Amino acid sequence: MKLKTLIISFILLLTMGLLSSSAQSVDPVASAKLDTTLVLIGDHVTLQIDVELFDSTFVQFPVYTDTITKDVEILRDLPFDTIRENNKTVIRKQYILTSFDSGSYYINPIAITLRTKESEAQTIYTNPLFLSVQTIQIDSTENRIADIKLPLETPLTINEFISEYLPYLLIMITVGILAFLLIWLIRKTKKQPTEPIVEIPKEEAHVIALRELDALNAKKMWQEGMIKPFYSELSDIIRRYLEHRYEIPALESSTSEIAFITKSLAILDKEIQHKLMEFLETADLVKFAKFEPLASEHLKFMEQSYSFVLKTKIEIIDKEGTNNDATQNKEENNTN
Repeated sequence: MKLKTLIISFILLLTMGLLSSSAQSVDPVASAKLDTTLVLIGDHVTLQIDVELFDSTFVQFPVYTDTITKDVEILRDLPFDTIRENNKTVIRKQYILTSFDSGSYYINPIAITLRTKESEAQTIYTNPLFLSVQTIQIDSTENRIADIKLPLETPLTINEFISEYLPYLLIMITVGILAFLLIWLIRKTKKQPTEPIVEIPKEEAHVIALRELDALNAKKMWQEGMIKPFYSELSDIIRRYLEHRYEIPALESSTSEIAFITKSLAILDKEIQHKLMEFLETADLVKFAKFEPLASEHLKFMEQSYSFVLKTKIEIIDKEGTNNDATQNKEENNTN
């Protein structure tokens, strides 16, 4: 009897273990929904994408420019959020949409790219969505076009005249006095010889960026386990370089906004654009979602940062018509 009880207990424990392991190995699931499926022209609707995970997986959402499908525009690309509940992680991404053409629109399944340390990248898809945009119906039989009613003409009172024209009169008097004083000072003041102002030339954006990259590399932060500070500082260096090099507000913009600006201005080629977005999205995950890339990726992103600065720097031509950077590299090679 005791042997039978032990066998039954062993079978129950084994079954529970199998169920628990199978629960932990559930594949990631992506879902999409709209807060409403029926809107008027110009109204806003929120598209929400949820990706459910059971392990540390890097989630890459698609990068849109201005539309998610024909005639459905993206007004805002909101930052993603991480939610943890019941031993699983939900990565949530939201977009604010609108449309200025009436009709029914089909939103195709959205592709989500997943990357893990153990396996290659895989792609999962959300469910399709439907959005109906309607116009405001106007009954032309009840609303007739009427003539514009002219404004009533009433004489101004003294108080109304003062309140209406006194500020302008005071401004004219003040401007006249200032003009008189300025002319008087010009006539009274003799011209003094001024010394030429020597302007200190500003450093080029790539010079600053390369110096900061060298300083960061010398700190050996990721080698000592400081992953989040390493990616935060590296991301700031690249964003500062973008701001100084292309005069775009990269430090105050989100990653999706930087992608939109660089694509709109067409300042980067496709390969450089892709690598830049890959690094910035990975840095966001490390900073905000506690994602930890592989050690090889730390070195890869560091090398890509150097390459990005060198490939996009401004080439300076000296008076003799030669490239300073090319001449310097040639001298270094000869020295080596």
